Amino acid sequence: MAEGNLMDTVVRQGVKRSTMLGGEQGLDVSNVHQLNEIMRSSSKKSLELRSRLREPPKMPYWPPLSSKPTCHRRDARAMLFTNMATGATPRKLNLGCGPRFVRDPSWENTDFSHLQASVRRVDLRRPLPYGPDTFDLVYTSHVLDHFPLGRVDALLGELHRCLRPGGVLRISVPDLEYNARIYLASAKENRGDPVRHRWHTIQLLDQMTRTAPGGQKLEFLKMAQGRPEVQQWVRPLLNYELLQLLDRRDPPPTLAQRLKKLIKELLGGQSYDKLGDRHFWTFDAISLPEMLRSRGFSRVEIAAWNRSLSAAFLSDNLDAQDGAEYKPGSLYVEGIK
Repeated sequence: MAEGNLMDTVVRQGVKRSTMLGGEQGLDVSNVHQLNEIMRSSSKKSLELRSRLREPPKMPYWPPLSSKPTCHRRDARAMLFTNMATGATPRKLNLGCGPRFVRDPSWENTDFSHLQASVRRVDLRRPLPYGPDTFDLVYTSHVLDHFPLGRVDALLGELHRCLRPGGVLRISVPDLEYNARIYLASAKENRGDPVRHRWHTIQLLDQMTRTAPGGQKLEFLKMAQGRPEVQQWVRPLLNYELLQLLDRRDPPPTLAQRLKKLIKELLGGQSYDKLGDRHFWTFDAISLPEMLRSRGFSRVEIAAWNRSLSAAFLSDNLDAQDGAEYKPGSLYVEGIK
């Protein structure tokens, strides 16, 4: 395997992060020669490497990774027996659902925009419109990164308030450590390929610096539409939403659309910070769990797209698409009230 392609191989294999935080036996994914040696070895050793890189730090009681969704059976049974005893259906909140709302009536789907009749409009800049101890489960995906850090802290306090004792909060956000490691590997491997390196720079910085919807990421994908050699290597790195953008062919803007855009620019337009597209903060496996603990969550753990404290998060395919991770490069954190 050529060293120039190692970084993309690591991404396609789904390597999330090094276990260096968990002790001295972790492996550094930026060590190219070490990874090359192990990747060239038998398939058993390769699987062993991926398992070690994926396994969260200091969690020896977690089940081994598999292609099938897994959950903590003890917690799932406890919730099931509680609901059977009380005769109540678990109440579940999907916060900032966007187009991925759950049709099961036990879920309350919310978003800033009223997308469907089953989606309730909720402004997360204000206190949540729910009483204390309302929900058994709360889920939010790629939402917290769209708020300043102070508002994130306040929102976590609101979610703790709305959860019932023993309830589970599941959070998915872009993984800063993962994206930073990919960028550093690209800086080492792609010195002769500025187009490929530009993509990994965009992945790390674009949504925190963009000044227009879609930003540099959208511009790059539009460029790739006319360059098959770029599509060949970038397509395996894209999540479901970005693949849709890559395959989309928008018609040229009409005269009315161009005039509308020009008038908006001349008048100053709407503040871009309010459009919900820009990122104001980013998190890793150290900072986000600490924020949950500071807000009173008693048990905080790193999860995965197919591993959770509650089977409900997995059975409704909230983080899966066609049997695979919906948004690769995500960090999953769960906390129990």
